[in-house]
Amino acid sequence: MQGHGLDLATHGVHLVVRADDLRPRLSDLFAGLPALIPITVAAGLLGLSRASAYRYAKTGALPARRIGGRVYAITDRLPALLTPDTPTGP
Repeated sequence: MQGHGLDLATHGVHLVVRADDLRPRLSDLFAGLPALIPITVAAGLLGLSRASAYRYAKTGALPARRIGGRVYAITDRLPALLTPDTPTGP
């Protein structure tokens, strides 16, 4: 290992990091948010453009409610959008 620091491998220490350990937990991502958040905030959390978020909200693909002419995403339903579908058996 070059640069500063300690090369743990030379001391018989091996560190294994799983990719799952590096990803933030979905519950952490949405913790502390109100029940409804502006659709633009949801877009940022989901990695969508503002236009896509509005389009998905309009089609129902992104769970949202319109209140007083503004569109809000339903926070507790957003983690399901980031969870991969599990394939069903034959």
